[in-house]
Amino acid sequence: MTKDEGGTGCSGDVTTGCSRPRTAVIVIILAASSLTVMAGATIAPSLPGLARYFADTPNAEFMARLALTMPAPFIAFCAPFAGALVDRVGPGKVLGWSIVLYVLGGASGGLAPSLSTILVGRAVLGVGVAGLMTATTALIGALFDENRRAAVLGYQAAAMAVGGVVFLTLGGWLAEIDWRYPFWIYIVPVALIPFVAVQLPASTTKRAASRGGPVAAVPWAKIGGCCAIAFAAMALCYVVPTQAPFLLVAAGFDDAALTGYAIAISTAATAVTAFFFGRIKRLVSPTVALAVMFASLGGGLALAGLAEGFPTIALAMAITGVGAGLILPVANSLVLAAADRRAHGRVAGALSTSVYLGQFVSPVAFALIAGGGMAAGFIWSGVVGASLSLGAAVAIYGTRRNKHMPSVRA
Repeated sequence: MTKDEGGTGCSGDVTTGCSRPRTAVIVIILAASSLTVMAGATIAPSLPGLARYFADTPNAEFMARLALTMPAPFIAFCAPFAGALVDRVGPGKVLGWSIVLYVLGGASGGLAPSLSTILVGRAVLGVGVAGLMTATTALIGALFDENRRAAVLGYQAAAMAVGGVVFLTLGGWLAEIDWRYPFWIYIVPVALIPFVAVQLPASTTKRAASRGGPVAAVPWAKIGGCCAIAFAAMALCYVVPTQAPFLLVAAGFDDAALTGYAIAISTAATAVTAFFFGRIKRLVSPTVALAVMFASLGGGLALAGLAEGFPTIALAMAITGVGAGLILPVANSLVLAAADRRAHGRVAGALSTSVYLGQFVSPVAFALIAGGGMAAGFIWSGVVGASLSLGAAVAIYGTRRNKHMPSVRA
């Protein structure tokens, strides 16, 4: 009996999957996944203090804001390379080294003598996050069969949503003491490294190609469609954190606490929906969930644009949160199911790039359609979401109809 067979119920082969890993393995995957949101949220409260400390630096305020977004382009650029590496050496090794880069890049801000060195550290952090995202998703694909995988993908998205709230709150508390303190939170993931080395099945640290023949080809036509879906959904989803505060001000709600409540409601709905994705998938197919996802995103955004009171806005945020909670579980389910297990790293990397590009494009796209004001921008965003939902529904209907049509012979 191999170590994997005795310890986790795994077959010991990363290409065959496993439906009964230890609870510790799931905890490691969820903890590592939550770190991806921590990359930006943790230091957000530190930005004003950082700008004041380096006030003598030219363009200090701009560079301070850039420190928050610097990881994103490096995640988007490096994720495909990280995915290819996952398929070559195994997700376990990539996860371990990604945590090292994450810690070094993130915590460097606690000692950095200048804004430029802080930005370099944030870039290194982005490379680490790219590896974390692809490795954790590939691990889920390698260790779980399709039925169990849906539940774990939901838990992963829920952990990311909850992690964002926890780390943002913790960062705010520490930033009140000193702007550098939130950077030290990035040291915490060091505790995961020995668990990654010991608890993960040995098969996840071995080169996939050596255990299952040549590295599998990727069905890019199918994966490209999934990535486009994730890109569009994430662009809609990010309207809430980037534009909801301005919508509330435009509606006459100047209390910053209300902004926090609105985003918290959306985040809570996201976490709850993602947590129950395993059960949702047993009731409906991923493609039906896809239509529901866009309908929720579009309906919630449109309702927010039409709302005249905070209770209605709160309801809109909850509806949008439901759609947001389906994005990553649905997209990951589709790409993992479409590709061979030996290609899961590359498809996870491509999906990660699409997700972060969607986040980046969201405020730009919103500015283009919000010529009539904040409310109009939300309404038009809702129209886009509703259109995508209708398109998904038509595709589902056409697929089911074709399955029941008799074949025509010449």
